[in-house]
Amino acid sequence: TVEVVASQPGDATFAPAAPVLRSFRIAEEIQHLYVEPVANQLRGGAAVQVRAYSSSGLPVKMQVRDGPDSVLIDEASHALDLGDEAGAVTLRAFQPGDAVHAPAEDLLVDFEIVELGASNAPIALTVWLSSNAAPRLVATRALDAYGRSALRLEHARDPRLAAGSRVLESTNLIAWTVATPRMLELSETNLVALMPTSATNAFFRLELEAP
Repeated sequence: TVEVVASQPGDATFAPAAPVLRSFRIAEEIQHLYVEPVANQLRGGAAVQVRAYSSSGLPVKMQVRDGPDSVLIDEASHALDLGDEAGAVTLRAFQPGDAVHAPAEDLLVDFEIVELGASNAPIALTVWLSSNAAPRLVATRALDAYGRSALRLEHARDPRLAAGSRVLESTNLIAWTVATPRMLELSETNLVALMPTSATNAFFRLELEAP
């Protein structure tokens, strides 16, 4: 851990400034987090299992950052208790790192708890597909923040769709594994993520799963 202090002793006109401390970690590996988007939920509904991954494989921790007081999430298991109040919810995913990995940048995931019959209430996958096309995963070449080769993954999303969604990766089209991209943007209309890749040939697919 590196700590840097900025200070200014002042002069005949200005009083000394309060010192400001900033710290950061130097580590062998950088890690990032990905949380499968959470659909809008019905007030008083059953508990929801939130899925979160870290590129390091270290366990992801989660907390309720904002939302009704009755909303709770288990920090380790990610079991989400929706409580009995409607309102907007923001979940915070974090990973403090270890002796090898630097702490991951926090990731925030938003969704709403709504009343039955509301215009933004969740819709079952089969019902949603009857009037919507399945999202298509679009991949384009990109570079990450360190100049390494990466893929920019993007797909349309609907916060009402009551289905889990994840990106899978394979190099042989047989043994698919869950990819851990870095989420860049998660809005009501689309999801944008960055997938670091060192493979010469890799395949990706977007998977939807009904609860």
